[in-house]
Amino acid sequence: MKSSENDSGAGRPLARRPTRYRLEKKVNGICVLEVVGRLAPSTAQEELTTRVDDLIASGHANFLIDLRGVSYISSTGVGSLIECYHHAERAGGKLKLLNPSQAVRQILTVSKLDSVFDIWTDEEAAIRSFGTTGTETAHPEEDDPPTLVPEAVKRPSATTSAPATAAASASKASPAAPETPEVKPAPAAPQPRIVKAADAPR
Repeated sequence: MKSSENDSGAGRPLARRPTRYRLEKKVNGICVLEVVGRLAPSTAQEELTTRVDDLIASGHANFLIDLRGVSYISSTGVGSLIECYHHAERAGGKLKLLNPSQAVRQILTVSKLDSVFDIWTDEEAAIRSFGTTGTETAHPEEDDPPTLVPEAVKRPSATTSAPATAAASASKASPAAPETPEVKPAPAAPQPRIVKAADAPR
């Protein structure tokens, strides 16, 4: 007799390991969620969707779901992934998959969802694909840049003397007067010679 998945072979049902949904880390606002075990939630227990919705409510919108530890995925599990995908999009973010196991990848391929989900095998590359630097250190905001003063309104430097500045300002304020040519005095007219009677010819 062939033993089923729930039969250990000794008449005792196998105890299934509970599915774990763990927030592994946050990198630049990207939530990396790890799912381990069976992704087969019931209608009353959509824990993955609940986790994503809670993070969206706290201000997050980008998610990377690590599925390398998923041993089995049901149709409801696929439905929860699709639901989380749409919730992230409505929040203005994205949801991507990281390292899906062979069981998950097979289901995604058969259902043609591998062309819908953005699937990555490298975590750092996946984080960069969100348009972030991929570092966990938050960069402080830079101080306000100094106000640039146009050259036309800059004050004169301290090395320039006051008289020189005043003279330069005066020369710029009024145009220089044209030079007046030098006028030479006209030569005096010759005086008539007075001839005395003694000098007159006889």
